[in-house]
Amino acid sequence: MPTFTQADGADGIDGAAAERLATEQDHIVECLINLEEHLGRRLLDATMVAGVTLERRAKVLDDFATLWARYESYRIVAVEVRTIMARSPVTQADLREVRELVTRAAELAGAIQTIYGRIHEVVVATDEVWTVMASRIDVCDTLLDQAHTLVANLSLAAGQDSAAGVVTELADRFNHLRRIALADPLRFWAHGAVAVDEVDQLIAQCEQVRADLQTLAELRQHGPRLLDELNATLIEVRRLEEQISAERRRVNVKILAAPVMEEGAQSMDLLGPRLATALELYRCEHWRQLASDLPVLERDAQAARKRAQAELIETGRPLRQRAELRGRLSAYRAKAAGLGRIEDLALEQRYQRARTLLWRAPCDLAVAAAAVAQYQDAVNAMAAEEHSP
Repeated sequence: MPTFTQADGADGIDGAAAERLATEQDHIVECLINLEEHLGRRLLDATMVAGVTLERRAKVLDDFATLWARYESYRIVAVEVRTIMARSPVTQADLREVRELVTRAAELAGAIQTIYGRIHEVVVATDEVWTVMASRIDVCDTLLDQAHTLVANLSLAAGQDSAAGVVTELADRFNHLRRIALADPLRFWAHGAVAVDEVDQLIAQCEQVRADLQTLAELRQHGPRLLDELNATLIEVRRLEEQISAERRRVNVKILAAPVMEEGAQSMDLLGPRLATALELYRCEHWRQLASDLPVLERDAQAARKRAQAELIETGRPLRQRAELRGRLSAYRAKAAGLGRIEDLALEQRYQRARTLLWRAPCDLAVAAAAVAQYQDAVNAMAAEEHSP
């Protein structure tokens, strides 16, 4: 806010007093005109206001009338000073009168500054509130438009979907807030700043519901692909479980007392109906329920695939153990041949016993492993004899 000061004290009268008063007068009138043209003042004049703003505007109008009246008095004083100081010669009586006029001008300048400050505070606050609130109202309006469009595209009804009801509620709150912001902006002015907590909270809630609806819209758009991928996962699970069943049967036939014996529950028996339900939810456009069920079903399908992959590996473990024993037996048979002991009767009997156990169905892995170990030990003992001095 500009400061209006009297250039001359009562004891400092000289020939330039009139010029200094004229300069001060020009400064004052320029400030008053700028205040009249301030955007906040124009907004107050051009808008139907109510409440706190209506009361403050009435006070501003009264203050403007008083302000211009004080300025007019100041102007008259300045003219009188110029008239007196233009006399020739200027008498002591003239100087005493000028001193009184200068004192009066200083009092008027102080009053003008006080009134100016009150008006300036109101018009600046009005401009600031409208500026700050307008940008936030635009953001909120855009978010609600997007939310309404999503609700319409998703064919959601307020009584059927929570988000649709929330959008309606938020729109009512927004319209109420916008009416207040336009009609009574100074209601949002507190402690020298715009009170934005309420509108910012509304924006956050609009963003949240818009994001929620956007998730449903993306599900509507990408649902066929997601359901196809889920179906492909379940087909893979079915294939793995069929392989597990086939492998289990092989193990039960070929391995005696295999640890994997019983058929487990088929994941497809549980997941298949849930996929059918998800497909029906998509067909019936029950987006909210589908958004809730589909991620869980996808997670369960992935878990079922991992379990099936691990179970397939575990189911075939006895056959891999038998294959490893067969490979070890063949390797030590070759080692015995390299030692020239292939014709050794006792060693050959151990080999034939281990081989018979490994190629018998069902194979007793524990007994076969012991027989292979005995043959291996015998071959290693012969090798040690070959290298002993």
